Amino acid sequence: MKSNESPMAKIAGRRFYTCATPNGVLGCHYFEWFDEDFTGRALDVITHLNHRRIYLEKKLKLVEETLAQSYEKRGLEAKIMELNEGKMKFEAERKRLNKQVKLCVFVCVVCVAIMLLAMN
Repeated sequence: MKSNESPMAKIAGRRFYTCATPNGVLGCHYFEWFDEDFTGRALDVITHLNHRRIYLEKKLKLVEETLAQSYEKRGLEAKIMELNEGKMKFEAERKRLNKQVKLCVFVCVVCVAIMLLAMN
């Protein structure tokens, strides 16, 4: 004999006995309630608590999804900050190289001017 608990909403939580072997070819088809039927108030409370449990499970799932999105968003924000930092370093390096190119061009122009003056 095996003790079970009813999953049906109307009689949720009500316990009963059945055969240890499931119904079918070899099952004994034995069934008996273990406890008395619930009163109207008890059934209302059980139904209310079951609905509340379902509501809270859905809310928990929503909060967990929101939290996961928040973590993902934080990760993306950190990546954006990292990319912006890299961009600033790149811009500083680009400006430094532009100054060097301008200096090289100036030095080349001065050298060409000196060579032209020396030829005269």
